[in-house]
Amino acid sequence: MKNSRVLLSVLAMSAFVVACGNINDDSDPGEAMVRDAIERHGETDSYYERIATTIPGGHTSIFATWYVETDDGISYREDAYSGSQGLTRMVIYDGKGVTVYNDTQNAYYQFEEELPYEDRLAQSDLAAELSVHLATSELTLARETMVNGRAANHVVFSDEGERYEYWFDQETSYRIQERQVGESGDTLRTVEDYTLGINYDDDVFTLSEEFLEGVSERSGRPENWN
Repeated sequence: MKNSRVLLSVLAMSAFVVACGNINDDSDPGEAMVRDAIERHGETDSYYERIATTIPGGHTSIFATWYVETDDGISYREDAYSGSQGLTRMVIYDGKGVTVYNDTQNAYYQFEEELPYEDRLAQSDLAAELSVHLATSELTLARETMVNGRAANHVVFSDEGERYEYWFDQETSYRIQERQVGESGDTLRTVEDYTLGINYDDDVFTLSEEFLEGVSERSGRPENWN
């Protein structure tokens, strides 16, 4: 499994390099839209994003993410909200250790661990994903449209019965919506708000005293931590 993940990573990076090699090639409008998005996400090292994810079956979760990459390292925070439950989970990495809050226990954990899942939050991963689609999938649609009041470029890739759709903000080329349709169902992710180029803020990457009132502290790591 580890070797297959390494191979996939190498293939994604190779496709990313190929796609970026002709980043200014506007011979095809659809490809130009995707290449602009690859460039945008490949260069985004700090951002805030609030995204609603609806999975097959209709359940919607919301994730708010702060991600800052500097010469000193990476810091991030991800808050998860589920339906009427409100905040269900919070993960903070401040460059030194991890803080995890779990609503089912109304408790938080603090422990040392090096970058537990920064790869999933880095926007360069989306740039690599788009590069793979551009290199290996069929681009079947490219058009201009609107998403939540924003002018957007909409592209569709088809690959072995799966359909991948992306909507990019026309002003910034940032992905503001994506959809995957296949045998497993229909998954839709919509960016409700985003800000690029954010700075490190102690108030974001530290649990406030107000938040900690009535919340217990646990030792070790939470169950199912990975």
